[in-house]
Amino acid sequence: MESGVGTDGGDGALLAQPETEDIQLVKVLHALGDPTRLHLLRIYASGQQYDCSSERLGLGHLHKSTVSHHMRTMREAGITSTWVVGRNRYVQLRRADLDARFPGLLDALLNSVEGRTCWAGRRRGLTGRRPGRPVPRWPAPADRRRAGRRAAHPELPAI
Repeated sequence: MESGVGTDGGDGALLAQPETEDIQLVKVLHALGDPTRLHLLRIYASGQQYDCSSERLGLGHLHKSTVSHHMRTMREAGITSTWVVGRNRYVQLRRADLDARFPGLLDALLNSVEGRTCWAGRRRGLTGRRPGRPVPRWPAPADRRRAGRRAAHPELPAI
């Protein structure tokens, strides 16, 4: 068993969450509109329980309160279940409930997150630019920046 992953789901108190028939598609999609929550969805898709350690979830760069906010948003939307066992919390994806309510939604989301497949992504490749376009030079060369400023303000001294 991995560190941070639990296997027993019956221990502890279950936090408030919507019933299966009360899960709304708008709330689910809104909750998954954030890249961090999509990352969590991909992790939770294994079907195991995870504790709320941000390092174990690959979110060590975020504050604990931010990670807690993301987990609460997912729970309130009906995406995850959270158990409180002592001072620890364990989270698990509600895959059966979501598949019963919205068949195929999780599979489509997970396939798009895993493969990052979209029309633009396949066409542009890894660079994110359209083929045949020059690489932008950012920031603009100093002479162009200064020339633009002098043209707008002729009273500025030449450098």
